[in-house]
Amino acid sequence: MPVSFNSPGPNIFPAMPQQMFTPIGTGVGDDSPVDFQQMLLDSMSKIGAQQMQANAAIEASLLGEGETQVQAMIALKKSELAFRTMLQIRNKLIDAYNEIKDMRF
Repeated sequence: MPVSFNSPGPNIFPAMPQQMFTPIGTGVGDDSPVDFQQMLLDSMSKIGAQQMQANAAIEASLLGEGETQVQAMIALKKSELAFRTMLQIRNKLIDAYNEIKDMRF
């Protein structure tokens, strides 16, 4: 029997949450405006902290201070992924700025 996505019925994706998603940077029921610049600065500081944690994990692993090489590598990969993601966001913002700049009014 085919399932219609418009009709209410049993959840065909039980692992998916059944709640509405809120925009990034807002709390549940929070109607205050989000400062985009502050959100970017916070994200960059979190990425910097993540990089420092990865460096500390690598150093601890090399010195034999409780961190395994696997844990250090995982921390490094998380840091690298966060940095690459932020770099892609930066590139998209620059592309959008250049496109708006080249518009003729």
